[in-house]
Amino acid sequence: MFAKLLLIIIVMGATACALLVNRQQRIDTAHRSAQLHQEILRQRQQCWALRRDIAFESQPERVRAALAEIGGQWSPIVITEPAPL
Repeated sequence: MFAKLLLIIIVMGATACALLVNRQQRIDTAHRSAQLHQEILRQRQQCWALRRDIAFESQPERVRAALAEIGGQWSPIVITEPAPL
């Protein structure tokens, strides 16, 4: 009788430990997922900030001012056919 009771307690303890490990792994996975989503959001914001800066710096009047500051003879690059992929 004592052996059966001890076996039941050990099995229930092992089951409880297995469930706690499973729960902790799910919590860790959810935490990592949230971290990755935050990182993706930060990267997108950084990308849009860079696009904004490029758009500002490539305005025609700013390009003309930079070319005038550098000096020299400049001519546009004419592309007659599409580039191969």
